[in-house]
Amino acid sequence: MSCTSHSQTMIIHQRFSGPPGCGNGGYVSGRLAALLDEPQVVVSLMRPTPVDTPLPVEALPGGGIALMVGGQPAVTAMADQTPLHVPPTLTLDRALSGHRPHRHLFPGCFVCGPDCAGGLHIYPEKVGDGMCAAHWTPGWELADDDGYVRLEFLYAALDCPGAFAALGGVFDRPTLLGRFQVRTHRRPRADEPLTVGAWARGQDGRKHAVATALYDSEGKCLAASQAIWIELRQQAAA
Repeated sequence: MSCTSHSQTMIIHQRFSGPPGCGNGGYVSGRLAALLDEPQVVVSLMRPTPVDTPLPVEALPGGGIALMVGGQPAVTAMADQTPLHVPPTLTLDRALSGHRPHRHLFPGCFVCGPDCAGGLHIYPEKVGDGMCAAHWTPGWELADDDGYVRLEFLYAALDCPGAFAALGGVFDRPTLLGRFQVRTHRRPRADEPLTVGAWARGQDGRKHAVATALYDSEGKCLAASQAIWIELRQQAAA
């Protein structure tokens, strides 16, 4: 693990928002995962992370790290070895349009929001029962000095498509990422054409289980995730 034992500070810029004023869950998860430097990480998101605010990152006594808000862990990340059950390839019956969604509860979301000019512009479309997909070609501004997409953007790309799959293809209900388990096989290069697939895996009350995966042009899986999205009560989201 590359994270040192002493506390350090992380700032989530407002550009990387999900819900207004809060960091995108996938992006925040990737920032923490990059500090761990492990091939597979599980992240638990317990509280929203405010943007443009210095937040301490502290080592946890039992292993892993935590992003702190108000003196309490808001997001925790630790190395994980639980098997991920994600389809190894993705075959689509039709081309994806890439059109911006007409309805979106968080239109400024860095990953999938139609109003985020500097975002990833990943617009998942329903391609089957409980399945969504989107094309994505990451720009060079998302890459490190060697030309590979940085981990926080890889995690972000795997994040939001899962919500679309859980909600039937339209992000129209208040739903937040609660648990994010990600396995990275290979980070793609900038300007590499990619496809993100997402599958609904079941629902237990307000909890939606999903899986997502990122594929290269040959259909090889570069990264995969399983996640729990939590649908908020309407009065809590108001």
